Amino acid sequence: MSADSQYIAVTDIGTSKVVVIVGERPRPGQNVFPKILGMGECETGGALCKGRVLDEGKLAEALGKACQKAENDAHCRIKISTSAISITGPTLLGKRLTGEIAIPPNTLVRPQNLREAQRAAIAKESFPPGYTRCFSRGQPTFLDGILTPKPIGKPARSLKSGYWAVALDHEYQSLLWHLETRLGLHFDLMLPSSCASAFLHSTPRDRETGVLVLDIGAGVTDYVLYARGHIVGTDVLPVGGDHFDEDLCVAFGLKNHIVASKLRCENGLKSKPWPQTLPIPSDTNDAVAQDGFSANNRIPTHAVRQVLRARAADLFALIRARIGPLASPEHLVNGLILTGGMAYQDEIDDVAQSVFGRHVSPGAFPEWVPEKLFSFKYSTALGLFAAAHAEAAMPPPRRKSLWERIFRPKNV
Repeated sequence: MSADSQYIAVTDIGTSKVVVIVGERPRPGQNVFPKILGMGECETGGALCKGRVLDEGKLAEALGKACQKAENDAHCRIKISTSAISITGPTLLGKRLTGEIAIPPNTLVRPQNLREAQRAAIAKESFPPGYTRCFSRGQPTFLDGILTPKPIGKPARSLKSGYWAVALDHEYQSLLWHLETRLGLHFDLMLPSSCASAFLHSTPRDRETGVLVLDIGAGVTDYVLYARGHIVGTDVLPVGGDHFDEDLCVAFGLKNHIVASKLRCENGLKSKPWPQTLPIPSDTNDAVAQDGFSANNRIPTHAVRQVLRARAADLFALIRARIGPLASPEHLVNGLILTGGMAYQDEIDDVAQSVFGRHVSPGAFPEWVPEKLFSFKYSTALGLFAAAHAEAAMPPPRRKSLWERIFRPKNV
């Protein structure tokens, strides 16, 4: 849809599926809950692996089908031509850029000091060849090393400020351009998947006091860390549900990942109690488990749980190492929020709590989300829709009065 259309469309391209959601666009300044009109979903058919596109044709076909299903599901005359899109995988590269300046003695912090620090941060922006910045968010300000939300007018000897920047590689930008040309679409808003999921499942209070949101999908894991309402860390790891399945294949000699995924999903979800032993899925008669587990085609439950817990512990330890000191309990006041398909895995929250030492909870869905979409596999698409809705509802910038344009106070 064009910017002045009455509809909003968003697209989430994941490793295993493409999801398109279409809904009503609010008027600028209108404070209303998002309203979803239709949703379309289509499997990618192996078009992606770890966020990398392997088959552009298959991806374009899946995206076209998902758009068509969303249009049909809306039960009204909608033609999707403009869409927001979430970005994930190794195509993204994030950096935290900060600039620090000295404040003259016996003076208070002024707006121009803040602008100088921000210009110093911008001067440090440098991404490898083949990457261009596509997303940025401001960082908290520090006076003399102390976090200060409102620094203007306060005494200090030094000021540090900056922003978090995310760059997208040119190969993926080219892919998006080809998809736009092929399907007649225009992607008018790009948002990292981690930020989209966090926008849905965390509250402003969570983000203000400190929270880590983890989205563990089929092929990759996105995370975003908030403190004082700002993003202080975000990244994408090429580890997802398929790594858990691969570990099961290696440990028990299963034929392929499809068999391992069925074994994990049919028996290891929180909504289903674990039996004493697990049957190897029936479509793999030649699958033979190791260490004598092949008797009667059954595997001891404790062995499967041990494999899954070990992989989860490795994943959370890797994330904690990436985040560094900011992963300490005093920074994660509101703990961790888990989302993504792997968030349904039994005991995964217990493992996360043991690694980070903070409370872990599954993401909660806002009341405006239809019950049929109450699934973590839709978290990114729903969060992207909520972000696009919030942006559309922002009031237009206030036009400065003639007095403000002519007169500028000397102390500003």
